[in-house]
Amino acid sequence: MGIKERGILLSNLDKCRPFPPWYVVIRTQFIENRVPYNLLMGGALVAFLIQDLLNLKVMEHAKFSGSPAWLSKPVTGITVMDAPDIADWLKGGEVILTSLYPIRSHSDQDMKDWVTHLSAKHISALIVKIDKVFAKIPEVITESCENHSIPIITIPIDVAFVDIMYPVMERLFDSKVTELQYFKTVHDQFTALSLADAGMEQIIKTLEKLIGNPITILDRYLHCIASTSQQVAVFHDAQRLQTDQFFSTNFAFYTQSAAFPELSDQQYTQLVVPVNGVNNVKIYLVINEIQHATVPLDFIAIENATIALSLELVKQFAVAEVERKFQNDLIDDLLAQRTDSLESIYERANVIGWDLEGEYTVILFRLCVNTHVESNKKVMFQHNQLQKHYHLLGEIISFHLPGAIVRTKSDVVIVLWKIPIDKGSKRVWLEHVKKTLESIQAHLKPQKEELTLQVGIGSPAFSILDVPTSYKAAQNALELSGTFDQTHFITSFDELGIYRLLYEIDNTEHLQKFIPESLNKLLHYSQSSGNDLVQTLRVFLQCNQNVTKTAKALYIHYKTVAYRIQRIKDIMGIDFESADEVLSVQVGLKIVDLLEVASRNSRR
Repeated sequence: MGIKERGILLSNLDKCRPFPPWYVVIRTQFIENRVPYNLLMGGALVAFLIQDLLNLKVMEHAKFSGSPAWLSKPVTGITVMDAPDIADWLKGGEVILTSLYPIRSHSDQDMKDWVTHLSAKHISALIVKIDKVFAKIPEVITESCENHSIPIITIPIDVAFVDIMYPVMERLFDSKVTELQYFKTVHDQFTALSLADAGMEQIIKTLEKLIGNPITILDRYLHCIASTSQQVAVFHDAQRLQTDQFFSTNFAFYTQSAAFPELSDQQYTQLVVPVNGVNNVKIYLVINEIQHATVPLDFIAIENATIALSLELVKQFAVAEVERKFQNDLIDDLLAQRTDSLESIYERANVIGWDLEGEYTVILFRLCVNTHVESNKKVMFQHNQLQKHYHLLGEIISFHLPGAIVRTKSDVVIVLWKIPIDKGSKRVWLEHVKKTLESIQAHLKPQKEELTLQVGIGSPAFSILDVPTSYKAAQNALELSGTFDQTHFITSFDELGIYRLLYEIDNTEHLQKFIPESLNKLLHYSQSSGNDLVQTLRVFLQCNQNVTKTAKALYIHYKTVAYRIQRIKDIMGIDFESADEVLSVQVGLKIVDLLEVASRNSRR
């Protein structure tokens, strides 16, 4: 990284004091040497490098053999080889001290295998004391180490191993202490943010200052909910990257590449950390590597930010649960007309920030298991999963209607939808509602194909006291949505026609009196014989008494329809040429629909 870039980074760090001077020096060292997290072994975050080892006074006569890039290899430990199987006891990142005595009698192939085993454990270097066993290092070892990117450091015979081990172990110990000091500094900062109830935005702003890269938070649907920079708020073409991760962290993460429109669609790497809350709430913390690659020290800050965000999710869930209980109680009391006065409603609504002025309508959403699902699976699906999908439906509705009042129950989602003044006529507003409902259905459909969404739209409530009436109308519309010929999943009470008039008659006995005797004869015949001539009559009237269209609608031959119509005439004695008699039968069929709805409701 150039001096200018590093200066920007350090100026960012100055904004989040207090930080001890060693932090700036160490972090600059990491970035200047570009030590990637996937090369750091054993969990050490504050690196002691091969270059630092060679700078020790005891190593002044040592000779380094290898690529200059290998000088940036981190050292996590140092040990003396006292047996050929030393590789079995290594964790990775160690420097091996040896005179090659344990392998003095090895063949060339055995020596190659020995180096291969060391490489598999990712050792950082091999320090060899010459002139004790071998006058020079065997060529087969030299070539194998070069092939496996293992640097070889030779030391004179008079240098004791312990004189190298002690200063190295001291430096490694100091690195661990430094790491703990930095962890405490960062931990205290994020703890203070959590105690101060600073919120997610302040948490990611602090993280950005600590690591020098912009931060984004995504919801479970990968929509941006917070970002420290608008340049990274939107991205596309995200592709998961396969990386070797030897660095140990206390949290899961993955990396991906993505293009940013605000940055000329350039591809940058993102480090993505899933953050889990309670009740399956999840967000994603995204570190956008715009300024530089993530370095090991950054993981301390990321881990603490992840914990702070997780606590924030728990707090938000707890607060939301209390608010939801208060909201649900208010909605239930409002719909059931359990309110003392209009003033008490407004007082309770004001506590949770609801504006109940203006016109509202009640819209009900219901999920039904599709008929193609096997009956035994249907029961299991309803029992085990329907509640989860109602919860998901409530979230989708809230996403598409951020200003709506939503109440999720066990078998229905209730929405109080405010009618905007600027939508003009009722028809224009209703078309707007239907388009929004279609978007909700499209959002839900990929989630579960076994489910069908049904929606009932109530009548407008001109004041909040009219909401119970709108709620009842929405219930009626929802119940009728699956009863008569309904080609759309949305049923509006205002579009029910004569059903609205019939619904005003609460007494089912009075309704039954309006079913003509001729239709009653057909109903009794169908019940006793099992022949559904009633459905044939219904479709025949809907098709304006056209036999061909009726046959197509019922998927049967037109001669079969003609035969059934003749049977209907014989049973009912109906004159299809009489407009009054046909109208009477049509009204009777609608009354039958309403009585079926009432019967289903009474069984619940």
